[in-house]
This record gives sequence, structure tokens and C-alpha cells, in this order.
Amino acid sequence: MSGAGNATSIEHLAASKNPDMVALVSRFTEMWADKASPFIASMMENAGLDVRVRELLIIALLTMKGWEEGVRFHVGSALDAGVEPADIRGAILLTLTVDGIATASRGMRWFESCLESRDDQNERVEAELPRPLIGPSPADRTE
Repeated sequence: MSGAGNATSIEHLAASKNPDMVALVSRFTEMWADKASPFIASMMENAGLDVRVRELLIIALLTMKGWEEGVRFHVGSALDAGVEPADIRGAILLTLTVDGIATASRGMRWFESCLESRDDQNERVEAELPRPLIGPSPADRTE
């Protein structure tokens, strides 16, 4: 992870709803940026797993841990890496076999909420894009 990536991670973690993470990053911001975040990034890069597999595993583990903010962050990372929503659902569903139906159900709610938020954000961005200057499309014409 580059320096810019570390700053983004620090901002994201500092905004986390997890009070322990907020306390850690707030108290040790420089240590997090200089040591912890690069260590974690290096560990992930050297795990020998494709980024998509790694994100699916992390989502399942964080679901079982019960860390909503972590699940939301890694769902976004997984989608950005090209993981299909069905694969994320599958990873969360597998938590049922290890940690029970309540865990899988909670994880599915978090995931579906992430998808809805992402869709809403994409719709807002598309609505803000300028219209083409060449005139209406044939579908827009009324005759």
C-alpha cells in the first residue's frame, strides 16, 4: 500500500463505528501509517491468494467476527476488484456452517445494504453527468 493508500485507510478506520479501532488509530495515527498499515498490506500481498479470493475470505471472517464496518469496507474492495455479488453472498452464506444462521443473516443484511448504497451512489453520479450536446436520442423524441 502506498502512502496515499495508507492515508485513505487511516481516514476510513478513524471513521469506523468500531470504538476500539477508532481509539487505536486516533491514539497511534503515525504508528498506524508508518508501521501497522504497511505491515498488513504486505501480509495480504504475500498471502499467496488472488485479491478476489482474499477479499471473500476476509468478508466471511469479518462477518463471523461481527464487525459491520469491516464487512462494508471489504465488500466495497471486493466489488472494486471485480468480485461478483453472487460470490460475496456465497462467502457470507458459508458462515452459517461455522457460526450459525444469525451470523449469516446479519452478514447478508450488511451486504445487501452495501449494494443498495452503492447503487444509489451510482444513480446520483449518473444523474449529475451532463447530457450530450448533440440532441435527444431517438428514444427521447416524441412524435
